[in-house]
Amino acid sequence: MVAFSTVGKAQTEDAQSGDRSAQEMFDWVSFDEAKEMAAVDGKKILVYVNARWCGYCKKMENEVFVKESIQELTADYFYPVWLDLDVEDEYLTFADSRLSHRAFAQKLGAYSTPTFIFFEANEDIIAGQPGFLEEEIYSTILKFIGTSAYEQQSFTEFIEKE
Repeated sequence: MVAFSTVGKAQTEDAQSGDRSAQEMFDWVSFDEAKEMAAVDGKKILVYVNARWCGYCKKMENEVFVKESIQELTADYFYPVWLDLDVEDEYLTFADSRLSHRAFAQKLGAYSTPTFIFFEANEDIIAGQPGFLEEEIYSTILKFIGTSAYEQQSFTEFIEKE
């Protein structure tokens, strides 16, 4: 799995989404639904690995996910999947295996929360990034992956052109 450098400074944005919870801010789908939809239109899949007890997940949800620009970039390029490590009774299919949320995260090397894992429509992993990300760097990552810029240039080159 490829990780991005998190060099960048935070950017402020006036647009807030009010009191909506992070689970209401995006059109979250299951991993299996995301694969089906992505197979039709080629959109990428973004898996947000989180846990209810994770302080940095809450920080991500309350400070970054609330930004309208983040919601728009996510909707434009990805089918977002909410993957809660505490959920023990939900399963998904990955690489022809039926896995719990925790087993799926572990198979992908997501041992900390939050972690963001980006997939091609065909289930190939593009990259992953653990940890809290400030809005500016997160939006840059969404654009880098969403526009498929990673196919022609490094993340550093992309940042320099942004």
